Amino acid sequence: MLMDFSERVSVMSYPYCHYTFEYFLDAMERFGVHKIEIWGGSPHLYYEDMGPRELGQMKEDIVSHGCSVSAYTPEQVLYPYNLAAKESSIRMRSIEYFKKNIRIAAELGAPVLVISAGWGYLNESKEEALDRSRGALRELAAYARDSGVILALEPLTKISSNLINYANELARMVSEVSSPALAGMLDVGQMGILGETVEDYFKALGGAPVHIHIMDGSPAGHLAFGDGILPVYSYLRDALLLGYKGCFTLEMNDRQYYLEPNKAIDRSLDILKSWIAG
Repeated sequence: MLMDFSERVSVMSYPYCHYTFEYFLDAMERFGVHKIEIWGGSPHLYYEDMGPRELGQMKEDIVSHGCSVSAYTPEQVLYPYNLAAKESSIRMRSIEYFKKNIRIAAELGAPVLVISAGWGYLNESKEEALDRSRGALRELAAYARDSGVILALEPLTKISSNLINYANELARMVSEVSSPALAGMLDVGQMGILGETVEDYFKALGGAPVHIHIMDGSPAGHLAFGDGILPVYSYLRDALLLGYKGCFTLEMNDRQYYLEPNKAIDRSLDILKSWIAG
């Protein structure tokens, strides 16, 4: 499996949420990781806490550790933001939240911002919620295009959202928004839960996704490589064979890793390096 580790492998900061951001950067430098995906949540990077001085310091710290930002993922499941909200006040608040985070992504030099469609009430029409989400995504895509940021639309599990779960639903939304600033992405954990394949995503999207999150699972969970049952090696191989050129972000976000995230990341990186070397 031929792949440039330094250019194609990224690590998400989320499992380090009980440590300082500098601790995360120190670990990445020690592991030889040069690409990072930043989780946009407190305490590392919540938009209300990030003025020009704080954002400037974060940029300096990232560069001083030999890193660059592969993607930015503002928190949007645990926090009260929902692009498909029936309540106009929540929907407008959510749109403004993402606009502010698009500006942060641009400032950090992140080419990609991960976004989801939101969710609708289970006792209302799914199409009504999809229509609200579609309108919000169109507005945000126009905003992102002016900022030079690509919105990577991520499907969610059925527990988190009832709007976009499968590859064909993702492709439909991307097609209907019809903006060069919105593209579909792949999360192999979500894909594995619903029994889809890497090829399903490439076929539905008409080509490679813009971004990929990779992890193990049982099949659910965001587990370190080897802690689950997913055929992660096959996922990587298939994505490369089908022409994927972007980053693979290691997303080991299960709570069991919060106390010692370095162990999970270090082991996963070692396994990944053995695959590449083999």
